[in-house]
Amino acid sequence: MNKYSIKKPYALFWLVIPFIVVIGILKKSQVFSLEVTDLYFELPFLQFGIFIAFVCAFLGLCYWLLRKIGLQNRLTLIHVLATLALALFLMIRFGTNKMEAIDVNVFRPTSDLRAYYEQNELAISVLVFFISAQLLFIVNIGLTLFKRNKA
Repeated sequence: MNKYSIKKPYALFWLVIPFIVVIGILKKSQVFSLEVTDLYFELPFLQFGIFIAFVCAFLGLCYWLLRKIGLQNRLTLIHVLATLALALFLMIRFGTNKMEAIDVNVFRPTSDLRAYYEQNELAISVLVFFISAQLLFIVNIGLTLFKRNKA
């Protein structure tokens, strides 16, 4: 067994689900807000936590169903660690009070506005990395099937 391997990646995904749901419940009075050019997305944190928990459950189910084909160890390790770290980072780091998110048209001092835009850029970057990590999972499946058919 390679030292860079996870024997049961599905168990890690399923293990983190209760933590994500608990964080969502604790932050249920907050919202996850994201501004992309002229679009403004706002999602209550409890529903955002449930969505992230469903993503983790789905990925755990995929790893459980694919456990017999032997995925690439390093790609699996990178995908699992990146996905779980970014999911927990999204849940812990972000969230604003509902009134702060609603009052976007109210005049704010420049420092508050700068901090708001920096947080928004960080959230977009983390979401892009999160989606990229999911593409790595698809690449992992493709490489495994390609090597299996070649052999």
